[in-house]
Amino acid sequence: MSTSNNASPLKPLIVGLLFGFVVGLVLGLVWAWMVQPVTYAGGSHPNELSEQYQQTYVQSVSEAYFTTRDLNTAAARLALFSPQEKVALLAQTSDTYRAAGRDTEADMVGDLSSSLSQAEGWSADDVSAGLATAGASEAFALKMGQVLEAPDSSSTVPATVAPSDAQEVTGAKTNWLKVLLITLAVIVVIVIILFLLTRIKPKQRPKEHASKAKMEQVVTQDGEAMEPLRQWVGAYTAGQDSFDESFTVETDDSDFLGECGMGILEGFAAGSPKKVMAFDVWLFDKTDIRTISVPVMSKFAFEDDVFRGKLPPDSNPVLATEGGTFDIETSALLVKAKIEEAAYGDGPPEMSYFTSIKVSLAVYLKPGVDVSAPMGTPEGYDD
Repeated sequence: MSTSNNASPLKPLIVGLLFGFVVGLVLGLVWAWMVQPVTYAGGSHPNELSEQYQQTYVQSVSEAYFTTRDLNTAAARLALFSPQEKVALLAQTSDTYRAAGRDTEADMVGDLSSSLSQAEGWSADDVSAGLATAGASEAFALKMGQVLEAPDSSSTVPATVAPSDAQEVTGAKTNWLKVLLITLAVIVVIVIILFLLTRIKPKQRPKEHASKAKMEQVVTQDGEAMEPLRQWVGAYTAGQDSFDESFTVETDDSDFLGECGMGILEGFAAGSPKKVMAFDVWLFDKTDIRTISVPVMSKFAFEDDVFRGKLPPDSNPVLATEGGTFDIETSALLVKAKIEEAAYGDGPPEMSYFTSIKVSLAVYLKPGVDVSAPMGTPEGYDD
């Protein structure tokens, strides 16, 4: 008697890959969120464009205003600029129009500037600074209610305060402290995972019995065995309001013999989603002119005379019960059907409609049928 180790040799590899993935993911996220997070570099907003493109943008806003005279829209489009920047850019735009001989447009830009100043409450200092920055013309200055003066050399722009060395050192220390804390946290996580892995004993896998899928044979009264040409399972669940599945029946040489399928039986479903009370399992044989079908019905529909009266007189309905079987037979084909599953809704009425049903179908070619020869018209259908 020999023994074998049932532990999979792939387990250490799988555990290692999973462990590496988790640790790498944690480190990557922590680094991206805490150590070196994404920062906005600028350059996509109008006030961050170069001076040339800022001027082009403001000119486009002005021309749109000429057409719409919508002050609120113009204000929203220029909202990211400071009042001083707005005055300077609009002054440059007005002077550009005036230099091109387009005095009307230049005056309209002045009107826009004056309206924005009143609506937004620009201070006189911001207006004066903007006019001085742009070197605005006297005509534009008058639109803004000011008279140009010589620039005051004493007025200077406050210099940006650069971070001190002490601040830089403090920031560097903070980043290194974050890295240290993150490293310690990852080490703790690794230790915990390794400890848990050592405590988990591999389970022995049950012995696998080799099994070969074998198609069900049918033995005729003469003792001849029939192998199924095709096996298929129709599975319906509630909500499949257009459920209608079928498959082609062919020989091994791809000779067409017919079709078989399953769908919702008309007149036995209502509502949305449909509450289906019966299905039609059917077989078409090319040697027969008609299609043979069997209604598979819920318990309520099967026992109700009104619903039974909707069926054709020659129908042989089947009650849908798990494990139930029925046959469909034509001149050349035989279908063995089995109801694998049947589940009903809560009603009312009780056991009236299906929430799910599964029917397996196996199609057989009857012995003695020559599918290679031309098949004539069945008896009873001759002219």
